Amino acid sequence: GLPVIGGRRGGPTDAVLDNETGFLVAPEDPAGLAATVLRCLNDNALSEVLGNNARQRILCEFSWSNRISGFRAYLDSVQDSR
Repeated sequence: GLPVIGGRRGGPTDAVLDNETGFLVAPEDPAGLAATVLRCLNDNALSEVLGNNARQRILCEFSWSNRISGFRAYLDSVQDSR
């Protein structure tokens, strides 16, 4: 239920929806990172919205039941293609 700040490279770009569930910042921009941290700390309403969005995304897209359903569908498609 918290907003996330991640680097704009690698895994965080898949996990964080910029300006929806958190923020992505350039890894070589410490001033940008500091400004983003301060923005989250100083804007409780924004942090709450981003955090709620992040929690909902996790529950909807990354829950175990969702992952299992997706994996089963994949296995069924593989079996059907044989």
